[in-house]
This record gives sequence, C-alpha cells and structure tokens, in this order.
Amino acid sequence: MLAGKLAFGVMGDYPLIVNGAKFQAGGNAEARFIAVTGRKIFDGSEADIPTFHGTVVLKDFAEKYPELVQAYIEATMEAQDWIAKNPVEAAIKVSEWTGIEKEVLYLYFSPGGISTFEASIKPEWVKALKYDHALLAKETNLSPLDFDRWVDPAFVKAAFKARGKDYDAAVRQVVVSKPGAPGLKPAEIWIDGAGITAFDSIKAMTDAAKAAKGAGKPVLATYVYDHASGLKLFGNVAFFVEAKDGALTAFMKKGEAEAFAKRSGGKVVGWDAIAS
Repeated sequence: MLAGKLAFGVMGDYPLIVNGAKFQAGGNAEARFIAVTGRKIFDGSEADIPTFHGTVVLKDFAEKYPELVQAYIEATMEAQDWIAKNPVEAAIKVSEWTGIEKEVLYLYFSPGGISTFEASIKPEWVKALKYDHALLAKETNLSPLDFDRWVDPAFVKAAFKARGKDYDAAVRQVVVSKPGAPGLKPAEIWIDGAGITAFDSIKAMTDAAKAAKGAGKPVLATYVYDHASGLKLFGNVAFFVEAKDGALTAFMKKGEAEAFAKRSGGKVVGWDAIAS
C-alpha cells in the first residue's frame, strides 16, 4: 500500500481507515477516500472474521470480556474451513460465547453475499468512519487521520456531472429497505455491452438471461430483492419460490423461502433451475 505505485484500491472500512492514517503519518505520500463502492450486507464465512471482530468492538463487548474476544478470534482463525462448511453451527457456538443474537451472527457466517452499490459519500458514512477510527486508535494506537483532508468527493462529483446526475441529491438520499421493495422493479439484468435492464417480474428477467445465454452474450450480473426485507441481492445467490403459474419470488434466506413456499403452495428453486 505504501510503495508509491498503487493508483486505486478497494478496501473494507477498517483497512481503509488504517491505510489513510498510515499515509498521513508517513508524510511522503497521499491517500484519498474518493468514493463508496458498496455497503456490505453480509458475506461468506472466514472472510468476515475481522468484520465480526469490529462488530464485537462496536458493541463494547471487548472492553467487558477481552479474553472471550481473543478466544473467539483464535478459535475461528484455526477453524476457518469448519466455519465455512457449518455456518449455522458456528453462529450458534459464537452466540453462546458472546451472547450476541444468532441471527446477526448467521449473516456473518452464511454462504454467499450481498453488496449494494452507492458511489456518493454521505455524511452518515463519514461519521461512521470517524467512529471506527476512534475505536481503532483506542485499541491499537493508530495515528490521527485528518478527515477533511482525506475525504475527497471531487472525482465522483465529476463523474456524476459527466453523466448528468445530481450528486448533492444522491448524498441526501438514504435508501431504507422495506419488505417487498415497494415501488421498485423486481428484477434487473446486466448483459455485457447492453447495460442494466429492469423487468416487471423476476420471470421476465430469467427469460432474458436464458435468451442472452443462448445468443452467447455474457450476463455480468442479475439482481432481485429479498421479499422479506427488501434488500437487493444478486440473483445467482438468491433462493426462489416458484408458484404454480411460474411466477417467482426471491429470498435471501432459504428458511424464509421454504416457509413462504409452504404457505403459498409453491416450491423452492435455485438460480440454475430457473435460468438455465
């Protein structure tokens, strides 16, 4: 990171803060926080061990039970493969250690992942980063970070302007998900060379995915919304409930999909079954 050769980098919040502080402390190079690529909803298994440690710290758990936090980190680092294969059991076990809700832990250990794209740098994000920096400085003696100097939205503002978008409006808008994602098209597809297209139904999107595949056109990504929470997720990691008429409903969690299928008389299917 400090070799003087890296033009652009993408990092999670804690590494990002450390990077910014190290650059400023070094004094012979500059780092800038120029855009947000996404807000992480959850991701897979061992990759989130540091993230969960941050969550524990944020809950002030580390101050009360430092020995348990250390035991957790050591145990999980030694058992990464097991955690990846047994996410539910891992969540239950760590919940026993920490008293933190299993539902929260499962999001950290569960397979798959979701990220929501958000380029604009909102005040809420900067406030959260400042809080994280204070925690890291307290625990690790991390050097100070001048946020007014480090946070630089000039580049993403220029990108918004070039595309005819209102950056200030984007900064003011904070999207809060709602069950069923009311007011939003239920599915989108990103085909190479054709951009992103929205559809009035998930079934229409999967038909488009099949057609693209048949025509040899790469599908870069598909997007749907979790029926239970309204969170946007990639189609290939979602669980779907297929109704008798072929209509599809997307879910982030398999258990919620199974419950919905039981209530509605549908069946749970995966991405390969509906898009191949």
